[in-house]
Amino acid sequence: MAATSGSGKSATQYDVFLSFRGPDTRNNFTDVLYGTMVRQGIVAYRDSEELHAGDRIDDLLRAVGNSKICIPVFSRGYASSPWCLRELARMMELYESTGKPEILPIFFDVSASDVKLKTELYVKDLDKYEQRAGGDSKERWEAALRKAGQIVGWEVQGKPYVEVIELVVREVLLKLKVKQVHLDSKLVGVDERVEAIMEFLDVDSSTGLRFVGIWGMGGIGKTTLAKIVFNKLCPCFDGQCSFIGNIRELSIRNGLEDVQKKLATDIFDSRFVEKFINADEGIDTIKRSAGSKKVLIVLDDLDKKEQLKKLVGGPDTFGSGSRIIVTTRDKTILDEVEGILTYEVKQMDQGKALELFSLHAFDNASPPDTHQILSREIVSATGGLPLALEVIGSSLRRQNEEMWKEMPERLKNVPNNEVRDKLKISFDALENVEKEIFLDIACFFMDEKKSRATYFWDACGLYPHISLKKLNDLCLVKIVRDSTENMNTFGDDIIWMHDQLRDLGRYIIRQECTKYLTGRSRLWDDKEALKVVRSNKRKDELQALNLFGHHSDPISITEEELERMPNLKFLKLRAGAFVGDINNHLQELRWLSWYCPLRCTMANFHSENLAVLELSNVDYGENWGGWNILKLLLQMANKLKDLSLSRCSELKRTPDFSGCLSLERLSLSKNRSLQEVHSSIGKLKDLTHLDICSCASLQKIPESIGNLTSLQELDLSYTSIVELPDSIENLKRLKVLRIICCSIRRLPASFGMLERLEELYAYWCGLEGELPAEIGKLSRLRILDLSSTDVSVVPMAINSLTQLQELRLIGCNKLRELPELPSSLNCLHVQSTSLQLVSDLSNLTNLVELLLPEVSSLSMGLGCHPRLGELTFSGMDSFNPVVVGPKLSNLKNLSKLCLDCSPRKEIQLDGLELLRDLRVERCEFLEGLSVISSSMRKLYQMTVRDCPKLLEIRFRSMMESLKVLQVESCVSLGGLYGLSNSKKLTNLEIQWCDGLRVVEGLEELELLSYLYVNWCKSLERLIDVSNSKIPNKCRIDVWDCGKFPYTYGDDIRYRDYREMFLGRTRKTFNE
Repeated sequence: MAATSGSGKSATQYDVFLSFRGPDTRNNFTDVLYGTMVRQGIVAYRDSEELHAGDRIDDLLRAVGNSKICIPVFSRGYASSPWCLRELARMMELYESTGKPEILPIFFDVSASDVKLKTELYVKDLDKYEQRAGGDSKERWEAALRKAGQIVGWEVQGKPYVEVIELVVREVLLKLKVKQVHLDSKLVGVDERVEAIMEFLDVDSSTGLRFVGIWGMGGIGKTTLAKIVFNKLCPCFDGQCSFIGNIRELSIRNGLEDVQKKLATDIFDSRFVEKFINADEGIDTIKRSAGSKKVLIVLDDLDKKEQLKKLVGGPDTFGSGSRIIVTTRDKTILDEVEGILTYEVKQMDQGKALELFSLHAFDNASPPDTHQILSREIVSATGGLPLALEVIGSSLRRQNEEMWKEMPERLKNVPNNEVRDKLKISFDALENVEKEIFLDIACFFMDEKKSRATYFWDACGLYPHISLKKLNDLCLVKIVRDSTENMNTFGDDIIWMHDQLRDLGRYIIRQECTKYLTGRSRLWDDKEALKVVRSNKRKDELQALNLFGHHSDPISITEEELERMPNLKFLKLRAGAFVGDINNHLQELRWLSWYCPLRCTMANFHSENLAVLELSNVDYGENWGGWNILKLLLQMANKLKDLSLSRCSELKRTPDFSGCLSLERLSLSKNRSLQEVHSSIGKLKDLTHLDICSCASLQKIPESIGNLTSLQELDLSYTSIVELPDSIENLKRLKVLRIICCSIRRLPASFGMLERLEELYAYWCGLEGELPAEIGKLSRLRILDLSSTDVSVVPMAINSLTQLQELRLIGCNKLRELPELPSSLNCLHVQSTSLQLVSDLSNLTNLVELLLPEVSSLSMGLGCHPRLGELTFSGMDSFNPVVVGPKLSNLKNLSKLCLDCSPRKEIQLDGLELLRDLRVERCEFLEGLSVISSSMRKLYQMTVRDCPKLLEIRFRSMMESLKVLQVESCVSLGGLYGLSNSKKLTNLEIQWCDGLRVVEGLEELELLSYLYVNWCKSLERLIDVSNSKIPNKCRIDVWDCGKFPYTYGDDIRYRDYREMFLGRTRKTFNE
């Protein structure tokens, strides 16, 4: 996405408006913050005092109003800038009246007390404005400062800049994120059900809160329906959405407070989530934070009424227009909710059930003739239960005839309502090793990284790779890609299991010993686990347990208690400690996760068989006894594969790694005080993944890192590292390198020796000058991202990178030339204010996505890119091309076209048969836009923004598919004509068009569902109400338009807009 500085006269929609006084913060803090946001895809408006030459104040204030989030950076000189104060006043006034934009203040080198005018710092500056700006302005600015100072923000003083910036950007991403949840690709029979639920929710109506309960038996498809609806509706709620799955499980495992914190993090402000310690405080916090916010919430798998009360409260908790969706097996949970609409998910009909079964059994929508009868018998016996159809169908894929004939008889012997027993048929057919892995996942490894769990099973002698594949093929588990929200973590595969299958696994464990907990192999419930630990009985069967304490009620495990658990292989301990001489009591332990440990007095902790060790959230300094225990553990951990030491806030030096030479994954991330990595790290010959990101105090890594001959991924992002050691040339197997937001100024010449490097992410680091020509030796490089760096020369050798697919050079403003590029590229993004020469691109026949300045040289060969699907031209002021521009008609597959800052006066578009999204933005000289609609039948959305000389937009012929039209900040636009040719238009938004007088044909739009007209002060005519075909359910918002009524913010669905409008204005629209 493009980012904008304050030097442009733009009023487009922004994610963030950044207000700061340049001399105070520009060169150290704000530039890094701005660049980091841009690289994360955040559309940011950067403003500072020295950028205001020639800007109109109303342009600036429009940008504030068109931003979702405003971030004022309060510095010592902030109040000395009238520009900053005007911006702040506008922010606060909009927030007070509409609740938007959201304000996230940063206190750079001042305190909140300074901003609230409780000290003299800002008061002295404000006194100077008494005569110059007038008393009204001074009072307005004082009020804005006091209100802003009351908002919780980030304090920078005494903290590493990188750490604060990461927190700010993560918070912004959380608020902007359009969340999506994972869905299976094989969905059958959901469309009608989804449509029925959507009618219940009635999102087009913005009045009141809608509460929908989806209920039905386990495995019937409730969660799948909720996920589909959630993904459809998320874009309508400005990122204020939350999908919380498996609430029944989460409440047992972590308590309802953790679920409340997840909800608060998703929807409100993650800075507040630690402010409550019990469920009563949690719901009070949610109610206070919710205010009038319009939210979308899905609460999946509730099993207690208390959960509903403590998560959503009453009907007045959330703002008008909010939608709450609940799934449950127990309808009585929903009965007490006033006004709730309930939807029962019933069994699939035979036709759809047969299709779903066939997709999993045969990869086809219907069974072959040879299996028609057997398939129908099996489908009938499952009772139309989607999960059973999926699991049983997968279990029969490629099986012999005997198994097929046996399955209907086995299913008939299970009562129709016993879902668990039907699923158990597939479990019983597994090998013993596969059963053990299935049970481990059901009890402990849902949502766990596949790699980490695999290390554990390997250490237990279970050979998991083949077993996991079989479980995945049988749909008993699913392996999905990690969708973590963290900005700088390695992607990994995650293990997922349906809650019905999880319950089956736990049922099987309970049947191991129904009378005594001590006779079971796995204990996942922390309360049951604590009882067993405290029991004086010996627990020879016990292999794995969770022990989750709290700081108010910590857990201490004694040596005697450990001695009574001789076969313990897996232990997760939170807010706890070991006490006494551990000696050899944990010899069988393969996995230890120790979170928020307490002060400990243990000794002789021996566990030579550990494969996974996780120590995190340690807030103690070097005197904590646990560090000595860790050193002792690592001295003999010769089987350790995965070590994580993260969020240890006082850790300054890593331990010696000499004793864990089998280590393959090491994470040292988010240790803000870390200054030194022990040189013994170079002895880890088997290490494949090393994560040292977000260690803001770390300035160098040891030369011995070059000895990591097996290393495949290395992340040094968000550190203070200034150079890469020369020994990096020895990392012959390195595939991925991240040096994002570091202080590294150059890549060593030896960099070209990284012969297997596939991905290099170096955006917003200190790189400057010429890239070494040796980069051309990286023959396997696929992704190169150097955005927001001071790189000035890309060497000709880049053409040698025959595997390069993505090249990103956005914001490289010292780059003057772009050399010949390899034909393998399918994505090219370049933006530079200094760019003067771009080579011929006609050889880039594989391009699918292109963002480039619109220079005249680009007219050569652009039509030679038949695969191009997304094209952005970003013109620069320094270019004055004579030609009208490249002919686009040969781009047959182009689906998205953005013309940004084009210097053209006329733009003609023709032949783009698959174009769905057209954007014309910030074209300062554009006077005419011609769209030949006869060849653009797929055009779905059209946006025209910030074209100050554009006089008219006219639809001369039928636009068959156009549904969304947005026109913004075209101040000279006099008329919008021919809307009657866009019969399928559903959304029309027009704003900041000061000269607009005529909107012709609007009354012909019989499918229109949303009309938004804002700040069109010359508008005299809108709808011919005597002959309007606009449906009554259309929502209409009009704001500051001529003499029309002010309706914005009233949150009304206009079921009879004619009466509403005529009743609230002095004139009719026909006048």
